[in-house]
Amino acid sequence: MPSKHMQTQDTTQDTPTLKLYTLRRDDLPPLRFRGEVIDESDTFNPVDSSTRWVEVTVYRTAGGRYILRVAHRTQWQGESDTLRAWSLSRPSDIRDHLREDLGHIPDDVSRMLSRLEELPEFRGIWVEEVE
Repeated sequence: MPSKHMQTQDTTQDTPTLKLYTLRRDDLPPLRFRGEVIDESDTFNPVDSSTRWVEVTVYRTAGGRYILRVAHRTQWQGESDTLRAWSLSRPSDIRDHLREDLGHIPDDVSRMLSRLEELPEFRGIWVEEVE
């Protein structure tokens, strides 16, 4: 059974306030930064015997940028996991990258985006408000 967050490809080093992350990425050099995890989501569902799922993590760097990490996981023979990560300057870029990468936003990821909206800088990136 897969672990919820397979971090074997990524390394972290603790400091008193923030962690140093090195995220492996497919076809790109690793992405290294000091920061914190803001939120994460995992679409793995052991009830339906998931064989493919997505892990999404959003980080805030010490310099105020955002890192979006998307890992497409698979248990299918002949398929490999895909690992992507982007350095972004605006919270709305997270939404746009997720839409482009995932095609549609799964419920678990939608709930994560709703939680992010509780942070002042993320207001308006996911929930459309109408008067």
